[in-house]
Amino acid sequence: MNFWRPSPGPYFTSLPVGKAAEEGVVVKSVVSEQTRAAFTTRASQGKCPPVPALECATFGGTPSEYGNTMNRHALIPALLSLCFVFNACTSENTPRTTEQDASARNDSAMKEVTLPYPMAYSAKFVFTDPEKGRKVLDLWKHYDANTRETANDLLADTVALELPGLRMRAGRDSVVSVLRARRSARLELRTEMDVLMSVREPDKGDDWVLVWAVERYTDQAGHAHAVKYQQVWGLNKQGKVYLIEQFDRSLQ
Repeated sequence: MNFWRPSPGPYFTSLPVGKAAEEGVVVKSVVSEQTRAAFTTRASQGKCPPVPALECATFGGTPSEYGNTMNRHALIPALLSLCFVFNACTSENTPRTTEQDASARNDSAMKEVTLPYPMAYSAKFVFTDPEKGRKVLDLWKHYDANTRETANDLLADTVALELPGLRMRAGRDSVVSVLRARRSARLELRTEMDVLMSVREPDKGDDWVLVWAVERYTDQAGHAHAVKYQQVWGLNKQGKVYLIEQFDRSLQ
């Protein structure tokens, strides 16, 4: 009668084939050569740990010598280790979707905490569709390029514009004219984007796009400027921008 047992030594150490042959032990593997090769390749790429050695040996004998139940139980840790490594490798190859990542972040954001100050607006924000942020950057890209196509369709009929030294609430066309005049006063403007976030206040249902960036430009007198700013863009239920607010400071 033949009984299975793990190879001698720690379960993560393979049984030397040469020694097994000397002892007259027949070596069998519970891991196919194809599977071992696949694991070895992925391990060399740093994508998962090396496959554990799971060679087992058959011995002639009786239950009193090796114990049928004992040897089956002894094999369990080795098999579990294989499952662990297999899961690590396969999960590495399973990409997380944007929705899954956002859901994980939002679960944490909704945690109830006691704050030392009351919030005039809210302290609860969750990530929302990043497409909203892309639309905002499309609009600002037209501003950077000083093109006449200023993506007017992204603006609401009435827009509040709050920039350093400028505060107004007016119709879309008036706001576009002011932004064009502001851009024309700058030469060789370049924007370096640092952060873009599309978020929502869940209780009120308000959508916001937050931008952190650096603006480098030359004025009409030929002086170079570098300004670091944070922008808050408010979007209405139709996805139109109704608020553009900017806070900035000079880097010079």
